[in-house]
Amino acid sequence: MEPTSDAWESAFTAEQPSLVRPYTLTAGRTTTEIELPMEAPIYPLAAAPASYWPGNDVRGEILKLGSTRPSVAEVAVFAAGLTGRPLETERLEARKLRLGLYRTRDWDQATPEMQAAVQHVATLADEAGADVFELEEPDALAAGREAHAPIQDYEAARALAGDMALYLDRMSPKLRETLLDGSRITPEAYDDARRIARRARLAATATLEKVDAIITPSSIGAAPEGLDTTGVPLFNKLWSLTGNPCVNVPGLKNEAGLPLGVQIVARFGRDRHALSVASLLESLI
Repeated sequence: MEPTSDAWESAFTAEQPSLVRPYTLTAGRTTTEIELPMEAPIYPLAAAPASYWPGNDVRGEILKLGSTRPSVAEVAVFAAGLTGRPLETERLEARKLRLGLYRTRDWDQATPEMQAAVQHVATLADEAGADVFELEEPDALAAGREAHAPIQDYEAARALAGDMALYLDRMSPKLRETLLDGSRITPEAYDDARRIARRARLAATATLEKVDAIITPSSIGAAPEGLDTTGVPLFNKLWSLTGNPCVNVPGLKNEAGLPLGVQIVARFGRDRHALSVASLLESLI
């Protein structure tokens, strides 16, 4: 990578919002005009067609945020300043990385465009020299995904017991249903779920010892229409349970112009490495 002398200055003098990148990436792909045979079309961020959504649709706000999105490297700098930890991205060489393509057992729940996005990023990494291979999901991690809901709902119902007693009738139907379901979970069922979660954390550590990071969907697809839900957390709740660092790799969109998130997951405690791998992959898109 070659240092860019005026990268910082031009970022603050440009008339239009500009991403601040202290280095110009010269390795890997040098063009975003890539055509691949895919079931669903995917566009690099800058090439996505313009789209317009109603004012009460969350997808319009996502598009606004996406138009001025920070790079992974910038997010890392911000996180480092916020936490006081050394999280700034490090320069990595793709040819020295082993990356696991982690489809999970719920791969069929992802939309065709999300499946294509994940495969697209894996292909770019492979072409850049990384060792990319399929990584099967262990039984313990599949079970951990199912254990997330009872743990979350049990703890939420007890943490918000006072609010339930006073304001249950003023809560949204979804929140009310979740808290009532959580209040019905027995301590024995909760303890069973926690034991499953512990085994899932051990399995995550063992799985990630085989690779530098895994590539997996961030969500089942693009953001849903309306404000009723933030989407289905099928592909990220497992990592919330295990505590592994995750970074969304930006840069891909569907035909409607909405972002498709591809997720990088690394070993527990290796937050800087997760950010560094995500930054490298972002540069390939």
